[in-house]
Amino acid sequence: RGSWATVKVDAGIGYLGSGPVLTGVSCPSRTLCVAVDYAGNAIVSTDPAGGASAWTLHPIDDGLDYECYHYGGTGPGCIPGLVGISCASRTTCAAIDWAGGILLTHNPIAPGGWGGGQQPASESYDAISCPSAHLCWLAQLYSGQVIRIRDGRTDNATVLEPSGSIIGIWCRPASICFASGTPNQSSSATQLFESINPGARHPRWTRTSTTPGATIAVSCPSTTICIAAIENGTVQIGAPRATHRH
Repeated sequence: RGSWATVKVDAGIGYLGSGPVLTGVSCPSRTLCVAVDYAGNAIVSTDPAGGASAWTLHPIDDGLDYECYHYGGTGPGCIPGLVGISCASRTTCAAIDWAGGILLTHNPIAPGGWGGGQQPASESYDAISCPSAHLCWLAQLYSGQVIRIRDGRTDNATVLEPSGSIIGIWCRPASICFASGTPNQSSSATQLFESINPGARHPRWTRTSTTPGATIAVSCPSTTICIAAIENGTVQIGAPRATHRH
């Protein structure tokens, strides 16, 4: 039977002086894990099971959040928190912050290896998934759309919930993506959307199911089965649409 150990890896100061809050982690291999926190830091390890000393904290986001940018605020409280991280390989990672910044690196273990994220935007991203080193999908919180970044440039934006929000996105390398969204700001139910051609020039998204609570994660261990975790303590199990075409 396996075992779990708790290791404190983030000793930084959190947002507005609070304790550190980790908001995401991505491990593209056994020898690289990258976590991000709400204070603009990446916490990196090339030996994730090596204890606290095997993790190193790097400040990577030197931007300003939207309010500070427009009203002249300064100080640590103006650093936008990182809300997601996705590493497609040991040499390619992308992170997002709450100010609409996208940070990219081809050397995640280097303290100064991250770029981007300086210009705040009125939109806010809620999740990121990078199925390959050249392709990432973003969940846009307020405009109800998913946005595709190819080689660092936006090349597609698709509105899935015109009056709602996209709260999560999960992609399996080169073959399938799922996104979850709420039809309006007050709804607790979510719609689950699927694309079986996320890398195509004009990707097609299809509504596949409705869940009574927020879909917080989707994982596809194979090409024939996917599991969605719902915040009300249930899971949905189903086959991707690609398997129905045969």
